[in-house]
Amino acid sequence: MIKRIGRVVSAPKGFAVVSMEGLQVKDVRQGLPVVNKDGVRVGYASDVIGNVRSPYVVVRVDPGAKVEVGEELFLVVQERRGRGRRKGRR
Repeated sequence: MIKRIGRVVSAPKGFAVVSMEGLQVKDVRQGLPVVNKDGVRVGYASDVIGNVRSPYVVVRVDPGAKVEVGEELFLVVQERRGRGRRKGRR
């Protein structure tokens, strides 16, 4: 499932800082792929920074991928699995 993160605020070399607009902090995990509006992978989520009211996602940009300020980025979220039945001694 693809969820909108927000727009790129800053794009220093190798990274992109994205303001988190349409996503909750609990949905972002390190290593999840980040794509642009065309569905092309541009990198992966590296970290969440900032305060609780206005968090930002730090995206590690893949070599050869281009990210511009103002561009919208999306996170590829995988459904969480349940823990399943617990087995073993009690």
